[in-house]
Amino acid sequence: MNKLGKIAPIIIIVACLGSLYLAFSLGSTKKKLEADNAQLTGDLNSTRTQLTQAKTQLQKDAALLAQAKTDLDKANTDLASTKDALAKKSEEADALQAKNNQIEAELATNKAELATAQETINTVKDIFQIKDISDLAKVREKLTAQVDESKMLGEQLASMREENIALKKQVEDLTTTPPGVRGRVSVVENNWGFVVLDIGDAQHVRRNSEFVIYRDSKLVGKVQITSVAANTCVAQILSGYPGVPRPGDLAIH
Repeated sequence: MNKLGKIAPIIIIVACLGSLYLAFSLGSTKKKLEADNAQLTGDLNSTRTQLTQAKTQLQKDAALLAQAKTDLDKANTDLASTKDALAKKSEEADALQAKNNQIEAELATNKAELATAQETINTVKDIFQIKDISDLAKVREKLTAQVDESKMLGEQLASMREENIALKKQVEDLTTTPPGVRGRVSVVENNWGFVVLDIGDAQHVRRNSEFVIYRDSKLVGKVQITSVAANTCVAQILSGYPGVPRPGDLAIH
């Protein structure tokens, strides 16, 4: 009993010490847990804040991306419109170039016509002896006079041509024996080499015309008229033919 009484205080002391140590350990652990909890809570709050910020930034980025896509679509549309406008401008430029070429060609033609007109004006000045082409009244008077004179000369020329044609016809009638005139050999003078035909001026026989002599459809010779009377003519016998004309032979022009 005495041993138990002696041991009991020791056990109590050990128990108290153990309790104190346990209390101390639990307090330290609690403080550490509380500190860790506070740290975790701070980290959680920080993470939540960062997440909120990230969500906000993500929303902003999404909005910017949507705006960028809208801008890109608009840029593509503007680019297509620009290409169409550029193609249209190119066509307009080609049309303007063609028009410019046409205008240059017309300008060159106008310059050539102007040069020709200037040469004509200078010629008119020289012809009508005028210094100022604006004095058109004198030019008109001279031109009118020349036109009238040309008209009169033209009429005279036409009349002369008609007279010339008539004279040519008269000369032809007087110098040319019409084709197909026929006659007969009435006299033959072999010594002098001529014959007399029974046709003359009444049958339009003309000097220097030639007649072919036939006998029974056979060529005998050829004669050339030297003189013509009213109903007779004298013809020279031409050499180089096979026969000699006889009275009664046919003479054809």
